[in-house]
Amino acid sequence: MSIDPAIEGPTRKLFGHALRAEFEDFQKTLMALDGEKLTSAMQLAANIAAVAVIDACGGESPSDSDLREVAATISEAEDRYSLTVDELHTYLAKGVFGGEALDQYFAPDDVVRLPFVLAAGVLGAYRDEGEDWWEYLDQIEAAIEAAPEASG
Repeated sequence: MSIDPAIEGPTRKLFGHALRAEFEDFQKTLMALDGEKLTSAMQLAANIAAVAVIDACGGESPSDSDLREVAATISEAEDRYSLTVDELHTYLAKGVFGGEALDQYFAPDDVVRLPFVLAAGVLGAYRDEGEDWWEYLDQIEAAIEAAPEASG
């Protein structure tokens, strides 16, 4: 699956702002994305989170307890965002791995910001020791691009 550079660039910026807790810059970058680009960036962030979580689970699809463990790790590491384990677990289980619309679980602003904050948290928490988050992101994006296009 090819990743559009016009989507990848802002998504990467959002991850960096999220990891550095640059709230104002995060919001500015988010607001600069129009509807279609924002939707695509949110989907890319969810795909990145999915690949990183599967990688953290040894290449296997995560169980519900795996997702709860990932949520706890991210909640602990990213306490600046006041995201609970239950919120992160719901996003992972229902949205990323369940394919459900998240507007029934979260406020509109959270539906938009969660994909980026969660994916950034996964990148920061599950990268190899001595590896920068963007190096791990490069590996994940390479895996996404190597995957065949979904037929639909």
